[in-house]
Amino acid sequence: MLIMACVVLAAAAWAGGVGRKLTSAPAPASPADGGIPTGADRAAVVHVIDGDTVRVRVTAGGGTLPAGEHRVRLLGIDSPEMNIESGAPECGAVEATAFLESLLDGHDVWLQTDREDRDRFDRPLRYAWTGDGTLVNRAIVAAGHAEAVRLEPNDRYWDVLRSVESEARADEVGLWGTCPN
Repeated sequence: MLIMACVVLAAAAWAGGVGRKLTSAPAPASPADGGIPTGADRAAVVHVIDGDTVRVRVTAGGGTLPAGEHRVRLLGIDSPEMNIESGAPECGAVEATAFLESLLDGHDVWLQTDREDRDRFDRPLRYAWTGDGTLVNRAIVAAGHAEAVRLEPNDRYWDVLRSVESEARADEVGLWGTCPN
């Protein structure tokens, strides 16, 4: 009887979420959001540049990043560009930047590399976690403010990112509901 009650409650909870459009990041729900990985570098977020790039300060070097400030490109995602020099942000860029600011501005993050350490612009490439164990890269894709991109060989969380992007597209969340394709 107890098992049947649990099944009924779980089904009701699932059905209650069907058809809802998400306006913010969902709660952690995948192995990639299970917590901060061992060996990740701790850094203070100094400034959110746009939806997929942040400036951080590492105070205790010795991990994958030396002490100092770094402009970090978040792995596995691509958000609309702010185009600061031209003054014309792409559709969804302002919202993507604001979403990332709401998650990170003034907080610490934990950064993890994949197979390649830097991009062609010499920016460190990283996955980022908040203090509560939320994978930031996943959260911004799930909220519809970035698309998942596979940049081989950096594909550790590709399946997770692709899956949440599919859900965001289907639900027309964020840029998927407001920006022309």
